[in-house]
Amino acid sequence: MLGIIEFDQIKMDLVNRRLWVRNKEKKPSPKLFNILKFFLLNQGRVLTRNYLLDQLWEESPKLSEKSVDVHICWLREILEDQAKYLHTIKTYGYRFN
Repeated sequence: MLGIIEFDQIKMDLVNRRLWVRNKEKKPSPKLFNILKFFLLNQGRVLTRNYLLDQLWEESPKLSEKSVDVHICWLREILEDQAKYLHTIKTYGYRFN
């Protein structure tokens, strides 16, 4: 279906900005929704913290890389067991696959 991204037990409706994990609807913040969408659209790619800042926080370029780490922590909480697909690449960034 157009505007739907599915990966294992994660389903995102991009048009209506809705998210389900294991068939339970979640209510992520707009930023967390965009971060997950970005990972799902870039599966398998290693994304540096700086790259994520540039792509997802363009309105606040002075944020530190730690901001990315904090948001990833919050995203893992929302994803529950599906967070197993979100890998930390030590000292570099993250990969979703």
